[in-house]
Amino acid sequence: MLNYIIIVIISVFMLARERTVRPNRMWILPAILILVIGAGIAQTFTMTSLNVVILIACTIIGIFVGIWRGKLERIRIHPTTRKITSQTPIEGVILFIFIILVRALIGYWGAEQHLVSLGNDMLMIPLVSVCVRRYYVYLKYKQFQSATNKLA
Repeated sequence: MLNYIIIVIISVFMLARERTVRPNRMWILPAILILVIGAGIAQTFTMTSLNVVILIACTIIGIFVGIWRGKLERIRIHPTTRKITSQTPIEGVILFIFIILVRALIGYWGAEQHLVSLGNDMLMIPLVSVCVRRYYVYLKYKQFQSATNKLA
């Protein structure tokens, strides 16, 4: 449980601050998450129809959460540096923390109830959410960049 508390604290500090959008670096975290979470899911995944349905459902939920978090993201052109920046509002941080905590509770409770597979399948929600949000930010970045180039 201490691991989840550390993740939550780091996430709050990282997500809440305004940062410059760097398209060449924004795909590093999703790639790492895909490798780590993919390995975790692969270790416990059993090919049953229920597990496949749960994995697909978690992926779909992750897409919707990612779109919602992307729409919440504040993207603007910084007035002094003229760089495109983004900042996750508190609602997005709370949503991310909620998903991590629900997964932690299912993992904790599921160890006795044999729900480890469900807990690992639920990791698809934050994984897909992060990927979709980053893609949404990238699309907004391209819009801002094209608008900035037209003004110059």
